[in-house]
Amino acid sequence: MELEEKREMKAGLIVFQLRARKAFGFREQVKTHVMLIYDNRERKRKFIIFNKGLTREIHEKISRWLDATLCFHDIVHKIGPEGVDADQWQI
Repeated sequence: MELEEKREMKAGLIVFQLRARKAFGFREQVKTHVMLIYDNRERKRKFIIFNKGLTREIHEKISRWLDATLCFHDIVHKIGPEGVDADQWQI
């Protein structure tokens, strides 16, 4: 039996694509790139949304969802090449 070694991430930066429709109550699917900056030593986590074409309301909905739902460790272990689909994301 193999034992899986757990490592603590001290800091990191991840850029991924986020897609969503139902999760935010949108009529059409929204796609945007998001950068997560994480520093465990400082206990800081920051999401930056890279879509200047989003309305302020949509930007705020996505920001709230990111803050409430995603953490660095989940993204590292669960994200695939297609990014994050908020409509199907489960922690």
